[in-house]
Amino acid sequence: MASALEQVLDALIENALQHGAGTVALRARATHGALAIDVDDEGTGIAATDQIFDHGVSYGGGSGIGLAFAQQLTADQGGRLLLARRQPSTRFTLIFPSTPSPGGIRIR
Repeated sequence: MASALEQVLDALIENALQHGAGTVALRARATHGALAIDVDDEGTGIAATDQIFDHGVSYGGGSGIGLAFAQQLTADQGGRLLLARRQPSTRFTLIFPSTPSPGGIRIR
């Protein structure tokens, strides 16, 4: 199941490198019985009208599969993938419960 977390982080980092700008920063923190991982970049952000988690939707010439896949894979593992900040730069937050869910990821 750790590979699911790795796949989601790969998708988020690749998205930041391709569509963001500047430094890509990851920060992990414990919060309310969960592990939260923030992925930030220094780009110009995402417009309020952009539906970035919709399958097949791309605003930067990509396939529109990466973020939709990452969000679904996260949900399948009992977690959540959120667009935590659109402006002035982008922050995605990946949240996994620190207690295992049936068939989910175990984080200690």
